[in-house]
Amino acid sequence: MHLARMLMLVLLMGGVTPTVANAAQSVRFGSALVMVGDTEAKVLAVAGKPVSRSSVKATRTQYQGSRLQFIEGSRTIIIEVRDGKVTRIDHKG
Repeated sequence: MHLARMLMLVLLMGGVTPTVANAAQSVRFGSALVMVGDTEAKVLAVAGKPVSRSSVKATRTQYQGSRLQFIEGSRTIIIEVRDGKVTRIDHKG
């Protein structure tokens, strides 16, 4: 019986826990679309200046790319860029 209660609690908690971020292949900024594979220049032309930019490092000293953060309405959009191309898009909200 104790195990059944624990399982029920875990299932209930899983059902109400919000997701932190959603990975996507594309994101809209107004009427423009940014997709994985687009250039960083296109992202900046479409989305404007990011509210934050941070480095993504493979090791402590080896630079691997950038993480750009944008606010679009009530959403926070995080775009990772490596070798000048969009490699990941996440959004919250």
